[in-house]
Amino acid sequence: MAESVFLAILVSWAGSRAVCVAALPVAASAVSDRADTAIHGGVKFLLTQQNAVGAIGDPALGPKYQTATTSLAVLALLAAGHQPTEKTPEGVALRRAIAFLLRADRQDSAGYFGAADNSTMHGHEVTTLALCELIQLGVEPEHDDLLRRKATLALNVIVNSQSARKLDSRDIGGWRYKPLANDSDLSVTFWQLLALRAGEKAGYTVSPATRNSALNYLLATFYRNPNLFSYDVIPPLQPEPTNAPPKSAKGPGASASSGGGSPKIGASKASGGPSPGGAPKAFSMSGSMVGG
Repeated sequence: MAESVFLAILVSWAGSRAVCVAALPVAASAVSDRADTAIHGGVKFLLTQQNAVGAIGDPALGPKYQTATTSLAVLALLAAGHQPTEKTPEGVALRRAIAFLLRADRQDSAGYFGAADNSTMHGHEVTTLALCELIQLGVEPEHDDLLRRKATLALNVIVNSQSARKLDSRDIGGWRYKPLANDSDLSVTFWQLLALRAGEKAGYTVSPATRNSALNYLLATFYRNPNLFSYDVIPPLQPEPTNAPPKSAKGPGASASSGGGSPKIGASKASGGPSPGGAPKAFSMSGSMVGG
């Protein structure tokens, strides 16, 4: 399933480039009663975790990760079919959670959401995604202008941080935990792309250069044998030489994992030279979002 999700991202962003993928799995036509019960129980639990300021998260963590966990809770409540306009406990919880996310202290002057709660780019992307989903749904008309301003700044952070100088040129096009990180990984990159895609649907313009650079990074993490995505860019799978003498399970240097011509995953990516382009770009308000 995870591979299909990544392939779907590739298809969505490929444009005119030829990317061939297998058919994606089709979701079940109806949600079972047990699933409905589980979703209902999960929603009720989230409501019990909301604190006095509207944040939803683990009370044991205090303010740590509160912006990120509140954003995830907002996405979960929306996905469960609830809206902030409802006069229900869920609707009230959503309104309070959204008000918390829109507080001035959640986002810094550059547009970054990951500093206030120490949630890094993971928290930033999730919050950006939540704001863009709210814009698309049009469920907060009185906050629409504020949502768009904050989402635009947040999306600019994502776009501009993609240009951070990388120690390994193979990491170009991806993202990691900090806006100006000098490396990349697939997990953080995947979430940034989800946020950018939601931003596009809300009216934000993503340039072809951003698309192509991200697509190249995603393709660089995919290996056709044995058809997997790697957490980061690693050397391609290398089969053992066919003329190598067979290894004895009892001889010196034997390994429990050794065997015939089976491929082995290479060591973690080696550090390459600095990427072209010089110093990382400073954040700028280059993006735009039009009214819905």
